[in-house]
Amino acid sequence: MKYLVLYDSKQEKYLKKPAPGSRLPDLTSELKEAWQFKSREIKKAWRIAYKAAWLDLGKFFVFGK
Repeated sequence: MKYLVLYDSKQEKYLKKPAPGSRLPDLTSELKEAWQFKSREIKKAWRIAYKAAWLDLGKFFVFGK
C-alpha cells in the first residue's frame, strides 16, 4: 500500500485538501487530486474522515491505494 485516501462511495467522491485560505476540504472525482496520507498516518486519516462527517461533507472511509 503506497498511500491512503478518503472516499465516499455514496457520492463517489474523494476528499481533497482545503484550498489555500479555506478551512474546509473540497470534494473531487479524481483520485490523483485526493488528499493522500502515508500508511503510518492512518489515525490522522480516520480523524479527518470523522471531522468531514461531522461537517456533513459525507461519510468517508480510509481507502488504501
